[in-house]
This record gives sequence, C-alpha cells and structure tokens, in this order.
Amino acid sequence: MGVAANWSETEIIKNVLYYLLEGKEAMAFMFFFFGKPVASLVMQLQDEGFEAVEHVYTTTQYGAQHGVLIGIQSLDPARLKPGNLGIFIPVWELNQNISLVLKRRFHDIVERRQPNWTPFFSQSYAA
Repeated sequence: MGVAANWSETEIIKNVLYYLLEGKEAMAFMFFFFGKPVASLVMQLQDEGFEAVEHVYTTTQYGAQHGVLIGIQSLDPARLKPGNLGIFIPVWELNQNISLVLKRRFHDIVERRQPNWTPFFSQSYAA
C-alpha cells in the first residue's frame, strides 16, 4: 500500500475494500474525513490557499497514522510552538473536530490537545 495522497478515487476505494476484506476496518476508514477521502479535504484546503498535504506519520513504536499536514505559511506563527514548521492532524482527530475543521480553526484543535497527546488514537481521546 502506498501513500494515499497520490491515489485516484478508484485506488482509494480499492484499498479500502482490501483492508475490509483483510479484517482491518480501522485501516479502511483512516482515509476518510467527514465521509469523503482525505485527499478531497487537502485539495479543498489548497484551493483556499492553505499549504496542506496528505501525510502518513510513522514511528517504529506505533506504526503509521494517516492525516493532514498544514504548513507554517497557512498558520499564525505566534500560536505555533517554537521550532514547529506546521501542524499534523490525524484523520481521527479531524473527525472528532469537524466543526473546527470546517471553520479552519486548526490552532484551536492543537490547543485543545492533552499534554500527553500523540497522533495515535487511544481510548483517552474517544468521544
């Protein structure tokens, strides 16, 4: 499986079906925000002038987490932590904060995070 950012809608559907058939439901639905492929959200943000890319954040401990990376040019530098060049928001967090995403209030999502936040979904962040 490759990075979904470069996939066509047909390839996304094919990969979702693959994950469902393999019994990996969580993987199948990681590609969707608000019922649409994450790539659609990224394209919409780019059309609005945001510096945004679909991104897979990986670690050796947790594996991969699919989400959106929003670049510093689209953000308020005064609200970024020192040294940050952007914000990574995983799909599960986008879906938990739909109203803020629709209002493009990405900093508010980050500022609501718990101090021990990681991009990897855990029960402590369940709605």
